[in-house]
Parts: sequence; structure tokens; C-alpha cells
Amino acid sequence: MLSENLQLLFGTCSLLLIAFIVYLIQKKHIELRHSGIWLIVGFVGLLFSWQPQLLIDFGQALGFAVPSNAIMSLSICGLGFLLFLQNISLSQTKRDLRRLAQKIAKDEMK
Repeated sequence: MLSENLQLLFGTCSLLLIAFIVYLIQKKHIELRHSGIWLIVGFVGLLFSWQPQLLIDFGQALGFAVPSNAIMSLSICGLGFLLFLQNISLSQTKRDLRRLAQKIAKDEMK
């Protein structure tokens, strides 16, 4: 079980993460579609800091002996998912850039 100090630390970090992501969205430094996963991470962290027994139950349901192993495994899977989403976004941006360059070249030839 987490001590109250750790719960307070994790809760504060989660709230700071959520506040920072909202700030970045407001300042247009990050798009809402790219920030969704980080908001989910912040809210899940907040939930687990308020109810640490949920993390223990969740880890046991997945078959992990200790909750830290569940957190590490889910983090690795989550980072893989983020990498996949970034690759999709990068591919779309490259395709759009290539089309734009072709259109500009075509317009300059006229």
C-alpha cells in the first residue's frame, strides 16, 4: 500500500501533468488529438493516486505479482502505441508536404 506522502506526490504530479497539457492546448503548442493520450495518463494516474487499491487489483487481474510490474508493462505498451500514432502522423505530414511541393512546382511552371 502507498503511504500518504507518495499518494500526495503522485496526485500532485498527475494534476501538474493535466494542467500542463491543458496549458499547451490553450497556447496551441499541441493539438487536442495528440494530447488525448497524455490527458488519459494524467487522469489514470490521478485515479490510482486516490485509490491505490485499484492499481493492486488491476495488476493482480492481469497476472502480475507486484503492481510495479504492471505499471512498467503498461508503460512499455503505451509508449509503443504512442510511437505508432506518431508514425501515422509523420506519414500523413510527409504525404501532405509532397503534394504541396508538387502543386507549387506545377504552379511555377505555368
